[in-house]
Amino acid sequence: MVAAIRDLNNVRLVIAGNFIDKELYAEILENPNVKYAGVLKPADALDLEAASDAMIALYDPENPQTEICMPTKFFESMMLRIPIITNIRADLVNEIGFGMIVEYGNVEQIRSAIITLRDNPELRKRLGNNGRKAFVEKYNWGIMEQRLFNAYNGVI
Repeated sequence: MVAAIRDLNNVRLVIAGNFIDKELYAEILENPNVKYAGVLKPADALDLEAASDAMIALYDPENPQTEICMPTKFFESMMLRIPIITNIRADLVNEIGFGMIVEYGNVEQIRSAIITLRDNPELRKRLGNNGRKAFVEKYNWGIMEQRLFNAYNGVI
């Protein structure tokens, strides 16, 4: 992500959370397009996301969980009407039409997706509205709670 936005105008990547990789942290501090917000409380993280034009959620494809996971970032982006750039769950992202799919580690694809969303506010709005509609109609907590209950009940 950091490499993808290097030298892009009108783009700022805000990163929050713990850093384990000190070299990556140093690289982030050197890039004027990147801001490190530190470790945030959940409400502050949602406020940060709500102020964003897009969210990026990239997951290592070598991790077997990426095949089955449904990241919280997906629900947050849908709830907040914010398009997502991701490398997983292309089926869901394309079905709902709430984001852009990129290849993990492909800096040019990630950069292109960022530029596309930066330069096309109508596309951002459409993708965000698609996500919000899906969240309200299909992926809100009340509906997901019942699905989870049914899944557990079916196992018993």
